[in-house]
Amino acid sequence: MKQDEAVVGALLFLFGGLTAILSLNMKLGTLNAIGTGFFPLSLGILLMVLSSVYLAQGVLRLKNAALKEKQSLPEVTPAAAGAKTSIFSKIGEPTVNVSVVLGSMVFFALFLDILGYPLCVFLTLIVLMRVLGLKNWMAVLIIAGISAAGSWFLFAELLKIPLPRGFIGL
Repeated sequence: MKQDEAVVGALLFLFGGLTAILSLNMKLGTLNAIGTGFFPLSLGILLMVLSSVYLAQGVLRLKNAALKEKQSLPEVTPAAAGAKTSIFSKIGEPTVNVSVVLGSMVFFALFLDILGYPLCVFLTLIVLMRVLGLKNWMAVLIIAGISAAGSWFLFAELLKIPLPRGFIGL
C-alpha cells in the first residue's frame, strides 16, 4: 500500500466520521418519518465502512506483494520500461480520484440552483464515470441520463421533495 493510498483512506474515514457526528445534531426521526439527519448519518457510516474496506484491501495487497517479491523477479513499471507518462496516466490513482470526487461535489453544490437538479446530476455523473473508469461514451450517457431522470422521479415526483429546477425549469 502506497503512502498516498493510506492517507486517502484515512481522510475518507475521518470525513465519514465527521459527517456522522455532525449529523447527530440534526433530527434523525424514525423509520416511518425520517428526519434531516438520517441521510447524512447513513452516508457517513457508509463512507467509514467503505474506507475501512479500502484500507484493509491495501494492507492485504501489501502483504501479498511482499510475498510475491520474495518469490519472483522485480516488477517493471511502464515508466521504468520507457513508456511516456502524462496527466491522463495518473487517472486511477487515489489522490486524483479523490480530487475529482471532491471537485464534482463542489461543482454540484455551486451549480445546483443555477442548472437544476436533473442537469446537475447528469453532468456530475458523466464526469465521475468517465474519469473514474467507464470509457464507453454511450454507456456513460445512458447511465447518467437514467440515473438523473430516475432520481428526479423518485425524489421530486414520488417523495414530493422540492428540488431546484434551474434555468431550464425541469
